[in-house]
Amino acid sequence: MSATMSIQRGPSMVRKPLLSLRSVSAIGLGDNSDASYSVQVGIGKETVPLIFDTGSSDLWSISSDCSRTSCGSIPTAASIQSSSFQASGLDVRLNFGDSSRPTFASGRIVSGPANVAGIQVQAQFLAAINQTNTGVPGIFGGGFPTPAGSPIFFQLLSQNLGANPSSQAIADAYISSLAHKGPLLSRLVVGGQLEQPMYTISLQRDTIELGGNIGQLTIGKLPDGISNDSLTWVPVRLYTQEQGGISGPSNSLNDHYPIGWEIPIDDVIFNGQSLPKPNISTGIGYSALIDTGTSWIEGPENVVNRILSAISTDVTHFDSENGPKIMCNLSSDLSFVIGGKHFPVDPRDFLGLQDDVKDCTLGTIRSTDPPQAGWLLSWVLGVPFMKSTFIAFYYGNLTHPSVDPPRIGFLSTVPRNVDELFSLALSKAQQTGGFIAVTENPPTGTIIPVATSTNSVGVGQTTGNSTTSVSNGSTSHIARSHVLLWISCIIALQFV
Repeated sequence: MSATMSIQRGPSMVRKPLLSLRSVSAIGLGDNSDASYSVQVGIGKETVPLIFDTGSSDLWSISSDCSRTSCGSIPTAASIQSSSFQASGLDVRLNFGDSSRPTFASGRIVSGPANVAGIQVQAQFLAAINQTNTGVPGIFGGGFPTPAGSPIFFQLLSQNLGANPSSQAIADAYISSLAHKGPLLSRLVVGGQLEQPMYTISLQRDTIELGGNIGQLTIGKLPDGISNDSLTWVPVRLYTQEQGGISGPSNSLNDHYPIGWEIPIDDVIFNGQSLPKPNISTGIGYSALIDTGTSWIEGPENVVNRILSAISTDVTHFDSENGPKIMCNLSSDLSFVIGGKHFPVDPRDFLGLQDDVKDCTLGTIRSTDPPQAGWLLSWVLGVPFMKSTFIAFYYGNLTHPSVDPPRIGFLSTVPRNVDELFSLALSKAQQTGGFIAVTENPPTGTIIPVATSTNSVGVGQTTGNSTTSVSNGSTSHIARSHVLLWISCIIALQFV
């Protein structure tokens, strides 16, 4: 198998293989009208569609212990049988969202076989959920194994740490346990089972106008046709213990660890004007989380209000779930400067899902909580940004980041004639009576979506043929309340 980056190993990086060969695999993504993206994951004897979330790292699914009262009206076909797993004797509660939109999932920690895109592991720890208000069947996390991103893993660590463990003891337990008790992707990385310690994502567009990038998750390397030097690479923020991070282990005291896929940003530009930065200290820095689990873009309240006031006079709805009213034909230019390059949000994705072509509201950008200890970011760049950008997530060395630091690579996929395409999509919607919105189920096995072509930067493109229902105009009733924010979570985990 070919490789495009070398894996650098440090102490504790080499583990007993989980698989016989190093793996590369890819699978298509399901798309719930651009609100969330899912993959088929084999858990025990079941195959379930789980939201792929770069903002958390744990694996969880609703279980046979759910009822309509405790878990809502999630289809039972999307659940796992809790009795078919090995019980750990531990319970866990996972909290999601920010202070204005909290959600949760709770249940039992169990273990059993798991596989995604044909890559299999044994004795994978996960949560069999018996109570949740999230409205979805579960999550497959692609984040980092931290207290915020992986409460399941850190709950397992607490079993052997005793009361009030030192930060050093927690760090040493983290290093020694990650390969066996860690999240699925983390175990594959630490075990050296992937050609590269990375995955990549491209998200399809299923609202406003179908097509764009193919929806694909590639694990273990860059997709064919995309070179390493075509991406803009930036480092992931590493947190010191004083900033809320994990301390270094006894064999590498000066190591610092990431909390999430958080990267520095240089500037935010809206309609050609640089937006004011929030009032944050120099030590915090200006940064953004890259998160498939967030259905919109979130930023500092003063900056978001600056954007909204430039395109709408509907001030009373700036903080509402639906957002303020805007003109449907307004093509706005929002871009983030990362690594010295501009990464724009496609105007079609900035407009987002609409119920009426004559009465549009802007629900793709919202304010979020200010930076705080353990979560110093200012922006969350969710689905609207990610539909416009091919992104590579490189873990590096999870146990000793100083050996091979984590980083993210960006490649803009916004076409040069995007303003023309926006106008054509609006014209088509006016002729047919409404904007289109479709739902695509995630493919099973190792089925890879077939690109009908590639764009100028080598990313596969699709015509947007859906596999399930199509809604159009006034017949579309996709409730915005089901569009969930999956991460921005701070988990306060107490070891007892």
